[in-house]
Amino acid sequence: MLSPEIRVFIQAIKCELMNESTTEVNSVNYVALQQKLWFHSIRPVLHQFFERNTNYDVPITIKEELATYRQTQTFVSLKYSHEINRLLTIFREKNLQVIPYKGVLFLQELYGNTQLRELGDMDFLFHPNSAAEGMKTLLQEGYKFNTIDKSFEENPADSLIDIALNASGQYEISFVNNDFLHIDFHWGLYYGYLPFSIDFDTFFNEEKPTPETLLWMLLLHHGGKENWVRMKHFADLIAFLNRFQSELDWGEIFKTAKEYRLHKQLIVGFRLLGKHFDYPISESIGTELLRYPSTEKIELLIEKYWDKSEHWSTLFPRLRMERIFVKIQNESFSKWGYFSGFYKTYTKPNPLEQPRLFNFPENYPTLNFLSKVLTYLVRKF
Repeated sequence: MLSPEIRVFIQAIKCELMNESTTEVNSVNYVALQQKLWFHSIRPVLHQFFERNTNYDVPITIKEELATYRQTQTFVSLKYSHEINRLLTIFREKNLQVIPYKGVLFLQELYGNTQLRELGDMDFLFHPNSAAEGMKTLLQEGYKFNTIDKSFEENPADSLIDIALNASGQYEISFVNNDFLHIDFHWGLYYGYLPFSIDFDTFFNEEKPTPETLLWMLLLHHGGKENWVRMKHFADLIAFLNRFQSELDWGEIFKTAKEYRLHKQLIVGFRLLGKHFDYPISESIGTELLRYPSTEKIELLIEKYWDKSEHWSTLFPRLRMERIFVKIQNESFSKWGYFSGFYKTYTKPNPLEQPRLFNFPENYPTLNFLSKVLTYLVRKF
């Protein structure tokens, strides 16, 4: 049984993104609601829901907090939208292969700029061949690297770019400018030890991302990397389906999802969508869901994570997240291959990560890995 707070989040998403009306009133603990809301990242949706639904006796402090957040969010999203367009013009004048990624792109393409999506930064996805020049351009435009280990930023600019692109296991880095605009700069989609197999070269052949590309971005991040553990994931999925469900060949989508090793994640996402949101999926999607064995145990783990609402940056939520991650993988998934790849990635210190307690020469891979684990445990406790 889901907590009243999670039921309210689901109710809000259904009302604001699916245009459903409701008279149901859940007995809400508003202190718990505030704690869970930060994790689930649907404050604009909940604000609009509470404004329209007077059945809930929401404390004035929470109403004001949500209203202030939404006003600020509207201003921030406009700034980011303008800056993305400005930077894209510069990148394309230099013939760089780059597309906007997630965040502002989802706000524009899925939500139609209705300001119902939380936004904290802007993302760019660069083709690896354009990544170095892309970083150089951002530095010229007044951005600077924004890393955990600030000693990294003391290196000369050209060295910073080379170090970042060659750091073990790295595929993204952050930038910030003097106006505190944040950029997540990606030249890959995921860590090499993750089991996915997406060919994203085709993303750069499009003048603007197609519905298929938007779906792969959404599915990889929300279902593949974050295992559907946030309400925000379902808000995005519903917003996507509202606009593009009828445009896609779902038989081909499920077939490609198998090739990308995201098939089970797609199945679980749609089953949770049907179970809790009663979303009207197409007959072709329903046919695909009937072909797949039960995923009820995985769904239960995800539902428990919804109620816990604890970010995986701390130890025990991280372990719960890993448990879901392993269970939601496709049939070809190898636990040994996954953990072996994880081990190899962290046998070499990464100059962009949080400094380890101890660094050893590269010919001591096991000691370097154990140092990484020890550092993680010390920092998390």
